[in-house]
Amino acid sequence: MEGYFGHLYYDTGTFYIADACGIHCIDRSTSLRWHNNRLAIDGVIINDFTENSIIGSGEWDPPGGWRDFIINRQTGVNIS
Repeated sequence: MEGYFGHLYYDTGTFYIADACGIHCIDRSTSLRWHNNRLAIDGVIINDFTENSIIGSGEWDPPGGWRDFIINRQTGVNIS
């Protein structure tokens, strides 16, 4: 984790852990599938899951400077 633990999410057999800068994707066998630490500097929130993507917000300019993001659900790579 970078900075601090933010939130724990669970969707379709996979855990997503948000910290200060990004998201860690953990599969059912507790293996790290991917990690994207370029989503924020002070907090990440997942707003929705789609079949192929994760939609969320990251705080880049605290307090209140949130920017939306979309990342690939399988790889964690930024789409937007």
